[in-house]
Amino acid sequence: MCSYDGLRLYELGSAVVSGSDIASVKVTPRAPYFEVDVSLRPSVHPAWAQATATAASKVSPQNQIAMVVDGIVVASPQVNGSITNGALGLFQPTRTGADQLAEKVKGAQAP
Repeated sequence: MCSYDGLRLYELGSAVVSGSDIASVKVTPRAPYFEVDVSLRPSVHPAWAQATATAASKVSPQNQIAMVVDGIVVASPQVNGSITNGALGLFQPTRTGADQLAEKVKGAQAP
C-alpha cells in the first residue's frame, strides 16, 4: 500500500474499523499545529482499544496505525498506548494540510 505522497510503502494488516465506524471529524487548532480529531462510534471502541494496545507494544515503525482511504494511506500515526475512548488525533503543521486530511477522512465516511 502506498502513501498519498507516493514516498512510503506500507505492509498492512486487517482493517480494524471502516469509514462507517467514524462518528465525526473536525479540525482543531493546537498551537503550533492543527489537529484532525477523529471520533469513532462506541460500538468499535473495544476493537480500537485492542488494536492500539497491540500497536503500542511494538517498536517503530510497527507501532503505527494506518488510515486508508480509497486504497491510499492518508495518515499513519505512531501509537504510544491503548486508546480506549475511540478517538484519534492527527497533527498537521498547517491549517490547509489539516483541512485536506479531514476531507479525506470524511470521504471515508461516505457509503
